[in-house]
Amino acid sequence: MVNNKEVFDLLVQRIIDEVIKRLNNQPKTALVCFTGAAIGYTNGLKAMEKLRKDGWQLKVLVTDSSKQVLDLEKIKKTLDVDQVYTNDNAAELKEFVKTADEIILPTLTINTAAKIAHGIADTPVLTTISQAIMSGKHFISAIDGADPDDEVRAKLGMGKVPAGYRKVLRDNLATLGTFGWTLCAAADLYEVCAEKPVSESESPAAAAPKAAAPAAPAAAPAEGDVIVSHIVSRKDLMPRKGQKVVKVRKDAIITAFAAEAAEEYGMKLVRE
Repeated sequence: MVNNKEVFDLLVQRIIDEVIKRLNNQPKTALVCFTGAAIGYTNGLKAMEKLRKDGWQLKVLVTDSSKQVLDLEKIKKTLDVDQVYTNDNAAELKEFVKTADEIILPTLTINTAAKIAHGIADTPVLTTISQAIMSGKHFISAIDGADPDDEVRAKLGMGKVPAGYRKVLRDNLATLGTFGWTLCAAADLYEVCAEKPVSESESPAAAAPKAAAPAAPAAAPAEGDVIVSHIVSRKDLMPRKGQKVVKVRKDAIITAFAAEAAEEYGMKLVRE
């Protein structure tokens, strides 16, 4: 005799299994917001292109400043989107943001970081970001353009930041971290979004072009040297394998990948 309850339970379990299978195969979705930071833009755009090729469904929102600094047509073509949203129609993204898996900022300006850190939402784009924060959305942001200690910024002649102002800018980024944001370098953005380990083959030494003649190997960082980067990434720790204690700045932001690397390498990170 057929047990109707057993048949029903079996049918329910099969339906559940199928639903889970389909959900697992669903592409991830993200609202990608570009602000007008040129520093880190190339790496940030490449990271978003990789996510698109992985099957992510992206919608792009840009600030007014980015329209003056970045190539919006290139962004549109690279990310294969039909439309780039602006302050004029940011409100149309309200329903998409509710269901998006991630909010990603491939570029972040000093101005945008300051406004978000202090709860200022004086444009439709910032209102969209504010509403996403208050609804508990997870944010991932590349901070190269908002980092006062960024090497590119120094090379562009903007490295002589007064100590007090530098602290303000660092504090703004630290505040974003207290919101639960994942902060990273633009070069690591794809791996952070895709939750993949940063490849050690992408370390600066491995990525350097081969010289015509054999070059002397670069000296490993000395034991006790302080990592001067404001953002400590896995790549900062790779050359320090074998060191038991690695010193970082007191106000350093230690990325999740760096923390994992420290545990993997048996390192203790100490703030100076």
